[in-house]
Amino acid sequence: MIALAFGTGFGLLTGSRLSSGNSKPTHGLPACGRCGYPARGISGLNCPECGADLREVGISLGRSHQLVGAGCIVSIVFTIALVIVASILNPMIVNLFPDYETQSFSIRLSPNSQAFGEAFLHVDASELIPSNSINTGLGGTSTTWNQSGTGGRTTTVSLGTGGGQRTVNRVAFSARYNPRSKHAWKEIFFEVNPQSLEAAWTDQSGNPRSSNGVFSDQDMLAYMADIGIDTSKPDVQAEANELQGVMTGLAQGMSQFTFTNFDSQGSAFTSHYLEAPEWFDPVYFFTWLVLWVVGLVFISRRGRKKVVT
Repeated sequence: MIALAFGTGFGLLTGSRLSSGNSKPTHGLPACGRCGYPARGISGLNCPECGADLREVGISLGRSHQLVGAGCIVSIVFTIALVIVASILNPMIVNLFPDYETQSFSIRLSPNSQAFGEAFLHVDASELIPSNSINTGLGGTSTTWNQSGTGGRTTTVSLGTGGGQRTVNRVAFSARYNPRSKHAWKEIFFEVNPQSLEAAWTDQSGNPRSSNGVFSDQDMLAYMADIGIDTSKPDVQAEANELQGVMTGLAQGMSQFTFTNFDSQGSAFTSHYLEAPEWFDPVYFFTWLVLWVVGLVFISRRGRKKVVT
């Protein structure tokens, strides 16, 4: 609608430019291209009215009113045609790009040691999805009972894939704890850099902590100790060791993992699809805008050539 309105306005402007300077209607008779003075019967090359050189200003054929309407109609038709073509081509061009999906996944965990409250494992990733893929998105969690006779159970978590190359952008673990002097629960993140496998977190006082190079289960235990967990218990140490292995695997692209020291209480994920790169829409719009302006300028010049001969 905006383009159509601009096309109409430009058509009217084109028509007004085509008839500018023709102050006297000539009704089809030849006239001075500057002032509109009848040119039939003039013996010289200069207009008797304004003195303009007719070789420079031309002779109007007296069709300005018709050309005003013609210029407006042509501009409107051109604008509508351009909008229709751009709308048809947009999805066709977008389909040439592979689908790009961003994913955020979190699984709610409860430690078997019960040494701390509920915890969450977080994964942010992105994936280029092949155009012929059917299964896309992250999967949920599946829980299977342990058949070893120990009475426990294992939780197997599978991250679905669209069949493309997944890039892991963030891996984090967060545990909730209740400070002794406060009533509100707090949550501190233990984040792993997928590229360097270094970890960073903060203690209860807000002081930054980090691993010395590639993080280990000792860094995970240090994080747990910083939020008030008794890390001397063997089951807590087993949980830290399991978390270290899972988080390292996730950072390196692992899509399935199993917990034996945590009970899964549910999972959630969000997925956002991008059918084309972010730069596509502005570039596509600007390209058609340039074509539209060039086309209207061409129409204007063609109209002026028909008036001035």
